[in-house]
Amino acid sequence: MYISDVTEIPDATMEKIRARPVHVLVLDSLLWDRDAATHIGCLTAVKIAREIQPKHVLLTGAVALAYLGSACDTHAQRERWCLPVCSGMSHSQGDHDPFDVAFAFDGQRIPIRL
Repeated sequence: MYISDVTEIPDATMEKIRARPVHVLVLDSLLWDRDAATHIGCLTAVKIAREIQPKHVLLTGAVALAYLGSACDTHAQRERWCLPVCSGMSHSQGDHDPFDVAFAFDGQRIPIRL
């Protein structure tokens, strides 16, 4: 499921999304620590993912990657360090999400079984 360019998801829409299992959820999130005027941020994306309960979450948004570039030099560092921080920022110690979170990248392929 791909959700792009949103600032919120209406309750009626969220009910329809939750009515079916979601394997991969792709969310457009531009900023690391806050929402923007036109897009959700990383923390809101993780909050939405917690409501939907997918198996995998991919975050898109060039600004988020550029922002993380100052703290994480390589894609591998972003995967190992920055994303666990993102998904754990609003959790208490010891809590874990039932899904993984990663940044999507140009040219990425996601296998889909029909």
